[in-house]
Amino acid sequence: MARDFNSPEAKLRGDPPQGPVTSIPQGLGTENLRGAKEVMYLRARNGGRLFFRRIGDTYDIVAMTDKKHEPSVIKELKKLYG
Repeated sequence: MARDFNSPEAKLRGDPPQGPVTSIPQGLGTENLRGAKEVMYLRARNGGRLFFRRIGDTYDIVAMTDKKHEPSVIKELKKLYG
């Protein structure tokens, strides 16, 4: 299977982590997502976006996208977590 180097995962420098995530790397910025309780996101310089929630001492990755699709992903996250 060919790997899509323009996918959100590739833009975030690799495949999604397997198992519990216990630390979040620094990116272009980490912000709270207004209108979606407890959801934060990281922005990579190349357009990758990672949305997550902190649960106890781990992080739950709830979405990954690129800059182009960010508005529609944010809309869905606000429906789920708003």
